[in-house]
Amino acid sequence: MPASLRKLFLAAPLTILFSAACFAQTTTAVEGDVKGDDGQPLKGAVIKIVRTDIKSNYSTKTDKKGHYYYGGLQAGTYRVSIEVDGKERGSQDHVMLHLGPDPQPVNFDLKALAASKPSAWTIFLWGDLRETARSLTASCSKQASGSSKACSWGKSSRANTSWFACLSR
Repeated sequence: MPASLRKLFLAAPLTILFSAACFAQTTTAVEGDVKGDDGQPLKGAVIKIVRTDIKSNYSTKTDKKGHYYYGGLQAGTYRVSIEVDGKERGSQDHVMLHLGPDPQPVNFDLKALAASKPSAWTIFLWGDLRETARSLTASCSKQASGSSKACSWGKSSRANTSWFACLSR
């Protein structure tokens, strides 16, 4: 066998081996599981993966077990969000992807996300009721110690109309 042919047979497998090793070291992946409002795996949810430092966009869907995987991503900072029926239902910002063999896990539980969303109440007070609004604000603030509640009051552009709002989580 000629020497040049022997060198080719040795060089080709080594080139393929080193190419695969280099590719594996320059990309990373993100994966996770998605549970729906009922706590069961959610099929067909759209997972959007946005690299925030250079503005690249990727997307994938969950399988029948509510699992998703997206590989071939460059290391960087990402925002991973979930869409159901065209509406964003949750997101995780500042997801740092580092080079390595293990994908970065990003899971979503829509039932838990819905429970953690704040709800707001607005009470409209007619007339000059500043003292009542101050009293309501103080009462709400006392209840809020140690929890995620915020209250405020103000005067509307309408004559003699005050408003009061309490946001609780």
